[in-house]
Amino acid sequence: MEVLLFSLNATVPIVFCVALGAFLRARGQFTPSALENLSDLCFNVLLPANIFNNLLGVDFSVLVNPRLMVFVMLYVVIIVVLLMGAYTLCYKDRIWVAAATHLSYRSNYVILGGALVTNMFGEVGARTASMLLPVGIIPFNLFAVWLCSVYGSEVPVEKGKMLRTTLARIATNPIILALAAGGVAALIKLQLPSFVEEALQTLSNATSAVSLLLVGATITKADFSQDRTRVLVVSAVRIVILPLIMMPLSIMMGFRGPELAALFILVGAPCAVSSSIMARKYNVLPRFHAQVALVTTVASSFTTFAGIWLLRWRGYI
Repeated sequence: MEVLLFSLNATVPIVFCVALGAFLRARGQFTPSALENLSDLCFNVLLPANIFNNLLGVDFSVLVNPRLMVFVMLYVVIIVVLLMGAYTLCYKDRIWVAAATHLSYRSNYVILGGALVTNMFGEVGARTASMLLPVGIIPFNLFAVWLCSVYGSEVPVEKGKMLRTTLARIATNPIILALAAGGVAALIKLQLPSFVEEALQTLSNATSAVSLLLVGATITKADFSQDRTRVLVVSAVRIVILPLIMMPLSIMMGFRGPELAALFILVGAPCAVSSSIMARKYNVLPRFHAQVALVTTVASSFTTFAGIWLLRWRGYI
């Protein structure tokens, strides 16, 4: 029951902010130009500030389990390849394949992982959750940029220009620049003045609220009726199918306790809200992204509870 209440406490505020965004749009508070301006603000300022701030607090000296890190890195790479292959076999729409892959592999671990694992295991859980934080930020965002800006482009990139175009788009992407700057700052243990840290924290805190309002303002009832089947399929992959595949593999690899709990949150958390902002920026089915983010967030209150209860019942965590 404690886990269920914690899951509800983590997800209900998200749903409320999404509903508020939809309400404000219905009242005419969000005009198309206002939505575009807010989207640009999130993509160019708030998301990079959030990523830099999260990485700045990572202590790479605590990454003491290379086996776990390698396992997760391989998972991210392999699952992206497998998802793209599976969706391509079922659907020929290149943009939809990019959107579905992006939504299926990218979880909200950065926001939920540390809180949930710390709640279960205390300080040991916090250290374990932070161990996977770089994985939840760096490869997740690298693949997201590639899927949205290159593979999911409305104008396919010629094969001869693919590498040059990909590198150019990655090198100029604000999120990638924030990843690089944050990684370097964490490695050299950069100490910023307190007023700079406070400013970064303020921008970081604003990211979730603005992103969630945009998600709500993007969704319409008509979209749900048109895309219901695809939304449910991708949502099921995100919070049901991937955990069902990865948890037995993780147990076979010998992961237990807080490590297994962190892995479960990594593969079973709802879609990252920031994925909708990136999709809107690159025009990769932003409404579809918003729908899946909302459905997985609501449903994960119960799937997370069920998964943690089952793992505890079996004595794995």
